[in-house]
Amino acid sequence: MNEINYENIRNFAYVNDDLIVGEIKGIIIDFFGLGIQNMYDKPLQESVRFAKRGYLHIIPYYNPWAWMNDTAFDYAQTLLDIMTTQYGLQNIPLVACGASMGGLGALVFTYKSQKTPVACITNCPVCDLLFHYEEHADMPRTIYSAFYKKGEDLFDNIKKSSPMHHVGDMPDIKYTLFQCADDDDVHPYAHSERFVPAMRADGKTVEYIVVPDSGHCGLNEHYLEMYFSKIEEGFAQ
Repeated sequence: MNEINYENIRNFAYVNDDLIVGEIKGIIIDFFGLGIQNMYDKPLQESVRFAKRGYLHIIPYYNPWAWMNDTAFDYAQTLLDIMTTQYGLQNIPLVACGASMGGLGALVFTYKSQKTPVACITNCPVCDLLFHYEEHADMPRTIYSAFYKKGEDLFDNIKKSSPMHHVGDMPDIKYTLFQCADDDDVHPYAHSERFVPAMRADGKTVEYIVVPDSGHCGLNEHYLEMYFSKIEEGFAQ
């Protein structure tokens, strides 16, 4: 039984390298939301789009209740390292993105990664994971399962993966945060509407895009196109 390597990586992540013709110009690491367990045997529409532009698209198949804990971060970092080594991409720019728990994942990965992304694009991200622990009745079980370690303080561990508690650690890169106005799952007043001002007060550049008449992560065709475009624009220097 082998650990993760390039030969078996499709058991552990979706990657679109087989679709890219020519030079790889950038890497997109894309984190999914709470509870998603998808494995893809066909290219996603956005993966085909990214491949045409020379962007390697990586979607880690991490634990669906991971909340970017240490194990999830190490998992994603391993995948990135394997693809970087396989294609010699050490000097290629990286963009992190994701929605909901995946938006939190993108933000956490941005300040923890050995390779600092040039941009981070999120959709309705959980920003204050400590608040989210009691935001809904179904949250404590998932967050507890991700961060409980016997003999350690649960809430200190949660804070390690809470972007709101690491504003000062966030690198000075481009951030774009989409927030659906009618989001009842990740309430804007507790997350984006606190996180964005805190980031700006700390000198970070954050574009904040409010999506009207839409619930959690509900980007319509117009805003979905904008979301993908912002990911691609992240590579522009």
